[in-house]
Amino acid sequence: MDRQYYIHLLFSHHPPCPRYDSHTLNVGKIRLCIGCFIGYPSGVLAGLLGSWLFLSDLVSLQALFWIGTVLFTAFLLSFTSWTAWKPLKIMQKFSVGTGGGFILSVAFFSVDWILIYRLALVWGVAMLLLTPVGILHYWGFKKTCRGCPYHEDLKNCPLLTGKPYPSVSQDIEIEQEENEIKKNL
Repeated sequence: MDRQYYIHLLFSHHPPCPRYDSHTLNVGKIRLCIGCFIGYPSGVLAGLLGSWLFLSDLVSLQALFWIGTVLFTAFLLSFTSWTAWKPLKIMQKFSVGTGGGFILSVAFFSVDWILIYRLALVWGVAMLLLTPVGILHYWGFKKTCRGCPYHEDLKNCPLLTGKPYPSVSQDIEIEQEENEIKKNL
């Protein structure tokens, strides 16, 4: 693989493959992961906002927890085809990040421990929140790659060989032709 492939991975953990176009935003020549580019910053900002709201006595920890939980459950939309529409996927990632940030601010303020223990609790809660998201990503990656005509032919995979990748429409045509051949055998 060439240097461009590894540079690409600095901004998006999705491979530079047309099958992953719905998972990324393009800013010039840079492809950014929608989940990371939208979700993590919204989580950090929501954590700060949630902390400020709580410290200003504008919202209780219980209310912040339930708002965060409702927003975070937007990750369940990933089990539907609705998130194939990029604007909805962006709103979903914003909602998940915001909900996660609120939940993390609740974790931080819900105990009266020294700072290092509070931060450890926040880290643990973050890992609990990211586990189902990580599992979902794993399944999604496997599903996306399994639908590729190169799935069982890695020696000819354009990502691994540096060959030009056919367009997704060509990809689908190739897949349909292969299915026709299999039917006729």
